[in-house]
Formats: sequence, structure tokens, C-alpha cells
Amino acid sequence: MFRTALFSPENNHQSYRAEFHSQAKAKNLIHHVKTCTWSDDSESSCCDIDEWLRDKWYFPDGNKTTFLRIRQRVMVTHDEANGKIRYRCVEKYGNIFLIRKKVYRPNRDGVICLGFSYTSEHDTEMNHLIRYNGPGVGNHLLSPQLVRRDESVSINTTCDLLYTEQKRPTARLTRSPPGCRIPTDIRGEWRYTLKIARRLIVDVKYMNLVLMDNSVVKLDCESRDGNMFLLRVKNYDPGKHDALMCLKIERIDFDPHYTYKLSRLNSGNVLHNQLRLLKPNEELHLHTHCDWIESPGIAEYLYPF
Repeated sequence: MFRTALFSPENNHQSYRAEFHSQAKAKNLIHHVKTCTWSDDSESSCCDIDEWLRDKWYFPDGNKTTFLRIRQRVMVTHDEANGKIRYRCVEKYGNIFLIRKKVYRPNRDGVICLGFSYTSEHDTEMNHLIRYNGPGVGNHLLSPQLVRRDESVSINTTCDLLYTEQKRPTARLTRSPPGCRIPTDIRGEWRYTLKIARRLIVDVKYMNLVLMDNSVVKLDCESRDGNMFLLRVKNYDPGKHDALMCLKIERIDFDPHYTYKLSRLNSGNVLHNQLRLLKPNEELHLHTHCDWIESPGIAEYLYPF
């Protein structure tokens, strides 16, 4: 099942002609575009980004330091020219998103209008990206366009959806491949402040949570994005359920007691709400199943024996 963007990502004029037979048709579309808007005083879910789009995406024609990380209502861009920028979704229409970074420059915010063409299935790795707003502060497709801090923006006013003879910036995206290796400095045996556990043992591709009764819960690392880890407990309820845990692991420097801070990024329903049940062998995706990425649970800490 394919879900394509409102506008074709192909970088040719024929595709745009196929979408719009006339300027009048485009204007009629834009007149009805404003359907979902986020504001500072609202946590409306209307700007939620579809689950199958949430992931870490690379530009296969570029390098591994340039990527787009997509979450529930946030997009994080990273390229050599602009570094890491965290945007919040301001407005969406179909697969077109207007995103904004506050105070990107003194007295200026940064905005980008992006459209996507993708499939609804995670096993299809390729995605296409098209930019619908004016030039940014750099040459990269993800370079933000500067606007005044008090300037109101919308898809209607900021995104150029009308037919134009000028080619629009487009790019291919590739989903971050599955797999996980836990960094060397985290590996080892640690005391753990989690009240239900005696310690945490960390290896290359798994963690063992040793509980107070000395039983062991093995968490296999399924995927990783930077310092975020998605872990699976196989056969937690044999024949009925696996379970998952998501952790953000951050090193603590200059602390006399603790070495790492662990923040849980998932809601839970078993093991004192630390784990969440799922179907056996259910396919997992970090930015979909880790539902607390934007609001992690109370942190716990690791410290050496």
C-alpha cells in the first residue's frame, strides 16, 4: 500500500503538470490547506507525524553526518553547514509539514516546508523529500529560511505549492538500518539505582537486568540511535508476549557518585511498568515504539561496584 505525498517528489516539470492542470486549481487547493496547526499553548495531536515516517533517515547521496530524525511532533536535522537543529511541527497538510525552530539566529526563527513521498510499510527503506519554501541560510535542502520572531507562518503563506517552472530541491532518503552495538564504555557490570534491580550487566548486544530475587531479565538490543536504545525481552510471557524497554543513556561527567544517567523512553505495563508487552517477534522501530522520547520517565543511575 503506497501513501504518496500531495506533490510528486520527482524533479521534473511533467510531474507538477500532472498534479496541477492550472494555477486556479492550485489556488483553490491552498485556500483549503490550513487544517492542522500547533501553537505554544496547545498540545494538540493534529500535527502528529505519521508513525511510519518516524525514524532516522540518511541521504544516500551524501554522508552519514547528514540526516533527518523524525519523531511524533518534532524533526531534527543535521548537516555540516548548520549542525543539529530541532524543529517543531507548526502545521501539516497530508504529507506536507511546516516546521519551525525558535531563535535560530538572534531575533530570527528558522522555518522549512517539507513534503514526503513514502510507503506505509517500514520494510520499504526508500523515501523522497521535497522542499517547498524559499532559499535557506545555506545550500543544503535542510537549510532553514529565516523569519522574524513575531512573524506568523503557515502552509498558505510560507510553502510555495503553486506550479513553477523552477525545479524544486529534492532528495532521496534511506531509513537507518536495523542493528545495535552498545558502545564499549557502557559495557560492564554496574550498580543500578532502579529499586527493583540489584545491578545491570551490559554486553555488546544485550543487557541483563538482575532483579532483587536474583532472577535475570535479558534485554536484547534491537536498534540504536545515538544514545537511545530499543531493547526486547524475548518470550517474556512464553508463547504469548515479548516485551520492550527503551533507554536513553547519558554519561555524567564530574559526578562523585554516578557514571551514567538512564532515562526510560517507553510506557510500561509489566515489571513495575518498566516493560511493555508486545506480540511475539513483532517488528520494532525505535521512533515508533519508544513513545516517551519527547518526555522521558524519571531517570535512574549507574555507578561502579
